[in-house]
Amino acid sequence: MKYAEPVYNPAAIQAWEQLLHAVFQLLWLLPVYAISLLVSCIWYQQIAVAAYEVQQQQQQQTPAQQQPSGHQQPQQLQNQPSVTAPGAAAPTSFGVQQAGVLQKAAARSSSTSGGGGGSMMQVLEGTAQELFRVLLFMVFTIEVYFVGLLPFVGFTLNVLFLSWLYAYYCYDYKWSLQGKHLPARLSYFEANWAFFAGFGFPCVIATVLFPFHTGAALANMLFPVFILVASSSDPVSAQRRRMASSGLSLGRIPVFTVALRPTYWIIKRSCVEQRLEGHMLL
Repeated sequence: MKYAEPVYNPAAIQAWEQLLHAVFQLLWLLPVYAISLLVSCIWYQQIAVAAYEVQQQQQQQTPAQQQPSGHQQPQQLQNQPSVTAPGAAAPTSFGVQQAGVLQKAAARSSSTSGGGGGSMMQVLEGTAQELFRVLLFMVFTIEVYFVGLLPFVGFTLNVLFLSWLYAYYCYDYKWSLQGKHLPARLSYFEANWAFFAGFGFPCVIATVLFPFHTGAALANMLFPVFILVASSSDPVSAQRRRMASSGLSLGRIPVFTVALRPTYWIIKRSCVEQRLEGHMLL
């Protein structure tokens, strides 16, 4: 008995295999990854809050030893010359511009809602700052992707930018709990760019050396450990000790300048469109 010839040729079989693989990725692996990422983000916040509360309790139990360092760091974040590394240039005006954008956005929101008390103003300012932060790091993530496409130096720059991104996320929990404003966070980060590049490098290596899902799992396992380390570390002291031992003097690098410009443009465009819509309604 002679069997029938196969209906599909090798090219069609390969196309079906690729299609089934894509469907499997879309319907099974991607939802599992999204759910695990959401649960991990909730756990990260809880870990950061618990670590911050423990640190505050330790400072209260030993005020003679812990309170000076606890009060020194907020002052460093607020007064930019104190956090600038030795030999670094003075902070640029991007923090002032960013604060002005946030204050104007909050003021416009409060004026359209009929005014309000000081607490309402703080809520609006915090909301505007959070929206600005989300938009800024969305643009920064896109920038990291395109930097990785550059020839020759793309891979190295991609690892460097990802290290900064991971390091910022680790410390952002701590700064948020301390109530630090976004301009102070960014300026503090740029003044100590070398420390943060080395801090986020281990997480990036886990994502670069392994396949996507394996690297993401390893990075998610390491991330809580780095949150705990960030809650009790002092980047300024660490970077100054390293520079003093090596005799180097590092300047300030505007890490977020490229991402800030399109962020400002998007905000200005949205504000102009809101004004036009308001005039049309009137």
